[in-house]
Amino acid sequence: MHQFAEPTTLGNLPLDNGFFRAMLDQFAEGVIACDASGRIRYFNRAAAVLHGLDGPAIALGLWPSQYDLLHADGVSPYDADNFPLMRALRDGAVHDMKFAIRPRNGKPIVTVLARGQVLMHADGEVAGAMLIMSDISAQVEVGKQRFARIDAVVQASRQIFQVSSLGDAAGDLVDMSPQIAWKADANGAITHFTNYWYRLTNCRPDESLGSSYLSMVHPDDRERLKDAWNDASSRREPLEVELRLMSAAEQEFKWFLVRGVPRFDYAGSIDHWVGTAIDITLCKNSEMALFEHVRMLEELHHVSASVASELRLEPLMQVVTDAAVGVTGAQFGAFFHTVSSAEGHDYSLYAVSGLPRAAFAQVAGEGSNGILSPEFAASGIRRSDDISADAALSRDIPNGLPPLRSYLAVPVYGSAGEVYGAIVLGHALAGRFSERHSRMVESIAMQASVGIVNSRLYEMRESLLESERIARAAAERESRLKEEFLSAVSHELRTPLNSIIGWSTILARSHHGDPLLAKAIAVIERNAKAQARLVDDLLAMGGIIAGKMPLRMSHVDLLRLVREAAESLRPLTESLGVRVVLQMKLQEAIVFADPLRMHQVIWNLLSNALKFSQAGAAVTVSVARESERFALRVADTGRGIAPEFMPYLFDRFRQEDGSIARKHGGLGLGLAIAKALVEQHGGAISAHSEGIGSGAEFTVLLPESDGSEVAEADNEVDVDGGEALELDLAGIRVLVVDDDDAMQAHLREALIQAGAQVTVAASVRTALDMLAREVPEILLSDIAMPVEDGFDLIRKVRALEKQQGIARLPAIALFDLPAAQDRARIFRAGFNASVTKPVDTAELVAVIASLTLK
Repeated sequence: MHQFAEPTTLGNLPLDNGFFRAMLDQFAEGVIACDASGRIRYFNRAAAVLHGLDGPAIALGLWPSQYDLLHADGVSPYDADNFPLMRALRDGAVHDMKFAIRPRNGKPIVTVLARGQVLMHADGEVAGAMLIMSDISAQVEVGKQRFARIDAVVQASRQIFQVSSLGDAAGDLVDMSPQIAWKADANGAITHFTNYWYRLTNCRPDESLGSSYLSMVHPDDRERLKDAWNDASSRREPLEVELRLMSAAEQEFKWFLVRGVPRFDYAGSIDHWVGTAIDITLCKNSEMALFEHVRMLEELHHVSASVASELRLEPLMQVVTDAAVGVTGAQFGAFFHTVSSAEGHDYSLYAVSGLPRAAFAQVAGEGSNGILSPEFAASGIRRSDDISADAALSRDIPNGLPPLRSYLAVPVYGSAGEVYGAIVLGHALAGRFSERHSRMVESIAMQASVGIVNSRLYEMRESLLESERIARAAAERESRLKEEFLSAVSHELRTPLNSIIGWSTILARSHHGDPLLAKAIAVIERNAKAQARLVDDLLAMGGIIAGKMPLRMSHVDLLRLVREAAESLRPLTESLGVRVVLQMKLQEAIVFADPLRMHQVIWNLLSNALKFSQAGAAVTVSVARESERFALRVADTGRGIAPEFMPYLFDRFRQEDGSIARKHGGLGLGLAIAKALVEQHGGAISAHSEGIGSGAEFTVLLPESDGSEVAEADNEVDVDGGEALELDLAGIRVLVVDDDDAMQAHLREALIQAGAQVTVAASVRTALDMLAREVPEILLSDIAMPVEDGFDLIRKVRALEKQQGIARLPAIALFDLPAAQDRARIFRAGFNASVTKPVDTAELVAVIASLTLK
């Protein structure tokens, strides 16, 4: 048995699809396809028979080099550049080409009529070409015999019509011909028909001569005949036209090729016409069958492409229904598909072709019924030439259908044999659907089954994506709520802490005398700062988890950050009786980092070491260069780390001793934050301990900066807190805007002690009124305020300055560790600097001084 060549796909034609190949094998016409180079890639079964191929092998390569292809005369061989498939590849299409094939198995030469076209890829590139061939050998042989007889008739008729009278012998010869010979006057009125006309039409001479013969011409061809006659007469050239004549015996129209030549008188005018009408019904039927096959193939190709590309169920059903109606010539068709809802209820979807959907809905109702039901065709294909005469089917015809006699229903099965639905077709005339139509619609139903499966998978995918979108939106909403909550908590916690720290600082600077009171003030300040650090850790971890921890990168000396962290922890080291030893032999250790976040890392590691060290012990901090990295090590001789806890050391909220009776406090976030920040800087952090009682060492590795990194522009003022207390703000007028009374009082007192002249406002409107009366030298505003916030204030201030053409007032924002976008927003809004709550008085004084004492 003949088989396909290696599976392939040419353009949009799915030759690698087993179903599609099997369908093409059912065609009576030969189908051949080649690639863009002209090499044969595919024969169907009929093409193999035409070439005399009895085995499975197909010789690839150029067609004429592998097989004997001849011109239509059956003698002259085709050259490689002009054989039909190559012409289709080169010119885009070929139509009605006749050529001959000498089969390899020694059988007689086969004459075929071919039609071909080029195949394109989706991107417009040529993929190859396809040729469809019909065997017309029998028709050619019949035609040869008939044309031989007609030639004799024509020759005889020429002699007959050129003489004034017909001889008996010549008349007998003409009458024996199975074709029509005719004679007409100059105006086209028939004056003579041979006997074959009368045998064909069963008309009398008085019903045929003159223009009466037109009654036997097909109504659709009459105007075309008149136009052809008038054109030939005006051009004084031969007539040639194809038309249909009624055969009385068969009660059907037959195709004839009518030819006529004009005869002229001595003056050069047309005297009369003589001609013949040759029966070409067989050739015409073959041609129309070929065209029909090509049309069906194109329709199936369209269905296949639509199934591959259309993932929505209802448009897919419409494509399938239209295709089934198109290939069968049905007057109307419908595709019913049973669907299960999410609640488990079955309902029917349907597509309609050939009838208005609204009219059909009256028949289908909520679903389908009778012969329109998918279950009706579940047992297999149901076809009837005249359903009105079929008692088993006619009783199931629902009311409201248009006139119906021909009926065809084809089930659409799933892979497990379940019924997806049915394609139902109808026609008002009997006998319109053949077995071939059944097979074609069955092929379409198979494609529809694949499309339904793809559509269901697509709907599942869309449902999952929609669920994912909903879940993502919910997660984003939860994240936003969490950020808003943390911001609110931060503000509410920092406000009292700011007052505690601020007033304790003021008391420490102004108190002299009682040692117990001095100690109490120091304890209050130290614990308030520890509480503020816990708030900072919670907010930092929230930002890390959300992936919203911004880094303001710059080139910074790691040694300076270590010294500053050690200095900031001096009160803690003194209270614990623990020494901090710095071992830094390098002159500098430049890294590309966020100074604030890297300071936080060092502070966390150092405070962690201090917390677990005994009085009198020492914590060692060293910085050394290792290859192209700097290694920061913090080592202590304290409690150490149990081996079983080491894997969880950097987990958030994890503490080795998590009991309520634990000796050391904290949230268990410091090391987790340190690890996240170090890794965000492209570094690594690790810990080592020999176990309980042997101390611990933490190592941070950071890339050495080569100076090529681009630092982020920083609008904030660089402040050295150690020198800020010595600054004098004598005479500087400061307007403080804050809705919290305690915060107002603290800031007012702290700035007055620094020498400033301070006025306060509790709202934006009050502040604007004060600014209208007197412009201070510095504006200090909280960001979070009710009704109108600090952003509203600075926008209005900057707008007034622009409107009045006055100098910009230096402005400082007070904020609670905002997100990155809020931090940037502060400077975009018009503030010159910012200070984080709880406010460090020394830092605030230094920032004011930097903006005013220039």
